[in-house]
Amino acid sequence: MTADACPYLASQPGDPKWRSVAPANGGRVPRALLPVLFLDMLAVGLVIPLLSLYAKGVGGSKLFVGALGTAYGVAQLIGSSVLGGLSDSIGRVPVLQLSLIGAAAGYATLWYAVAVARSPAWLVMSRIPIGLFKQSQTISRAVVSDCTRADSRMAALGGLSATIGAGFVFGPMFGGILSKRAKFAPPLIAAVLFLLGFVITTFGVPETAPRLLHAGEEEEESGKKQGDGQEETEEETSPPPRCAALLSFWALVRDYPFARKVIATKLLVDLPYMMMQTSFALYTQEVFALDAKKTGYVLALAGVVNVLAHSAIVPRLARGCCGTTAGAGREYPVMVFGALLSALSLVALGAAPSATLFVAAIAPLSLGSALYKTAVTAILTQSVPPHDAGRLSGAVDAMNSVCRVVAPAIGGLLMEYAFDAAPFVLGGACSAVGALALALVVPRRGAAGGEGSSEASKLKPE
Repeated sequence: MTADACPYLASQPGDPKWRSVAPANGGRVPRALLPVLFLDMLAVGLVIPLLSLYAKGVGGSKLFVGALGTAYGVAQLIGSSVLGGLSDSIGRVPVLQLSLIGAAAGYATLWYAVAVARSPAWLVMSRIPIGLFKQSQTISRAVVSDCTRADSRMAALGGLSATIGAGFVFGPMFGGILSKRAKFAPPLIAAVLFLLGFVITTFGVPETAPRLLHAGEEEEESGKKQGDGQEETEEETSPPPRCAALLSFWALVRDYPFARKVIATKLLVDLPYMMMQTSFALYTQEVFALDAKKTGYVLALAGVVNVLAHSAIVPRLARGCCGTTAGAGREYPVMVFGALLSALSLVALGAAPSATLFVAAIAPLSLGSALYKTAVTAILTQSVPPHDAGRLSGAVDAMNSVCRVVAPAIGGLLMEYAFDAAPFVLGGACSAVGALALALVVPRRGAAGGEGSSEASKLKPE
C-alpha cells in the first residue's frame, strides 16, 4: 500500500528546482527560537492595549489611530518583502538579529514619542522601524520549514504559534497593569525584551537556511556534472542574487501560481481580522467603557485560547495530515472550518449587547483564527521548494501588511461614519466569503502515487 501524495506538495521528480534536502538541525526546531518568539510577542503585547490611548494622549483622533496602523502596515510591506527573501540568501540568523535590533529601536522611539516629546509625528515615526525590521515571525516560520518535513510541519507550526500566543497572554495583561502604575514604562520594557531576544538569538539559534547549509553539496554536484560533460543552466546552479530579495514577494507570486492564488484569496479572511484588531481597544473603550487594564485581560483570554488551540488541538488534527492514507489533506477541512468559525465570531462580537457576551465571543474567534492560520500556512509551505521558504514567508507577511495598510483606515472610517460595530459585522461577512473562496481554490486531496494529480501539476513554477 502506498501513501497518498500530499495534495499541496509542489515537489516535482526530476526537476532540479525541487531537489529535496534533509531537514536542518537534525529535523528539530531550535529550542532557543521559542523563547525569542515568546519575548517578541510579550514585548508587542505590552503595548497593544495602550497604543490607541497613547494616540489620544498626544491629541490624535480616531482617524489618527487608523493612520498609525497604516504607517506600520506600509513599513511592514516593505520590510517583509525584503527580509524574507534576504534570509534565503544570507541566512536566517543575521536577518533575525536585524529584526530584533530594529524592533528595539522602534519601541525606544515610541517611548520617547509619548513620554518625552508628546508628539503625534514622533509617534508615527516610531511605527516605521518596527514595521520595517520586526520580521521575527516571518523568519521563524522559514526556520520551521527548514527543520521539518511536510508530514510534521503543521504540528511544528502549531507549537510555534502556541509560543507566540503564550507571549500574547502575558503581554497585554502586564501592559494593562503597568499602565496604572507607570503609564509610559511598557514601550521601554518592550525595547529591553527585544534586546534580550537578540542575545539569545546570537548564542542559541543555529543557521538553518538550505542554500547556505547545502552550498557545498551543490558545488560538488555541479563538479560531477561538469566532469561527466553535462551542461548546466544558470537557473539550476546559481541562487538568485541577493539584490533579488528586494523583489522577493513579486517574484514568488509570479513563479508559483498556486501560492499566488492562496495568498490572494486569504486576504478576504485576513483583512477583517486585522480590522478587528486595530479597532478592538477603541471599540471596547467607547462601547463598554473598558479601561486599558480590562482590555488587556480580554486580550490575554484570546491568547490563552490561542495557546490551547495550538498546543492541544492542532497537534491532534495534524497527525497524518500528509503522507498517510487516512489523513492526506487534513489541512483542508481545518483551514475551512477555522475560517468560517472566525467569520461567525466576528459577527457575534459586533452583535454582542453586553461586555460579557462580547468577551464570550473572543474564545471561538481565537480558536478559529488559530486553526485557519496554522493550516493555511502549512499548505503554503508545501507549495514552494525548500530554498524559497524565506521568500514565501516574506510574501505571506507582505500581503498581511497590505491588510494592515488598509484595515486601520477602513476600520476607522466605518466607526466614524457608519456605526461602532461595523468593522466586526461587515468584517465577518467578508471573512465568510473568503472562507468559501479558499474552499474552492485549495484542492481537497491529491492523487495517490504515479505522476500526481492534475491539481498537483498546477503547483509547479510557471
